[in-house]
Amino acid sequence: MLEDYQNCIFDFGGGNNASGFNFEFDRIKNALHPYENVILLFPCEDKQEALEFIYERRKFTNVQKELIEHIVFDVFKFAKHIVFVKGKTLEEVCNEVLAVTNNR
Repeated sequence: MLEDYQNCIFDFGGGNNASGFNFEFDRIKNALHPYENVILLFPCEDKQEALEFIYERRKFTNVQKELIEHIVFDVFKFAKHIVFVKGKTLEEVCNEVLAVTNNR
């Protein structure tokens, strides 16, 4: 699929990549490896603060929260760049993403 679509955005956020299986994470990481502009938009560096931010944005069941807490930091291994978004405007986040992609 990645070869078929170029110059676009793939959104893996909001739990879309949640499988809970390490082989799935390895498969995703291997598929994304050749691409430089793999950017993770994440609330902040602090784990507890990031989880609270995520939970404020959407209602989750206890089972969903358990899964999120298990896998949420595994997505860091996919990213070539991380942009922390908490407390920033959409424009600020966009500018950071553009700065990262323009500095390759």
